[in-house]
Amino acid sequence: MNMIDEEIANSFLFLDAAIKNLLYDLKCISNSPIKIKSHYISYIEEKLSKSRFKMNKIKKEMHDRNIQVIHIGNYHMFSVYQYILGNYEKEISYHKSVIKKNVEQIIHTL
Repeated sequence: MNMIDEEIANSFLFLDAAIKNLLYDLKCISNSPIKIKSHYISYIEEKLSKSRFKMNKIKKEMHDRNIQVIHIGNYHMFSVYQYILGNYEKEISYHKSVIKKNVEQIIHTL
């Protein structure tokens, strides 16, 4: 197992969650009664654009290194994922608050 491969898998997992959160926020703001939405929408769209660009780079790296991340399921306050890192497989459980914290950090740094 290569630590770089695991870091790439983590980046994919958290960036994917960040993109889903941004899409949800965009939908909520678009459908909200807020009178002036354009500023919020353009802010989220900018973050989405940057995150999708970053995601494309990560996906290419994952393909080149034969890395996969598979969501197995949710159990109470945990989400379980299977990482396939070349010939090595590993199950990882993340507390949902850890995922949320990482997603917030990614969105902040975009």
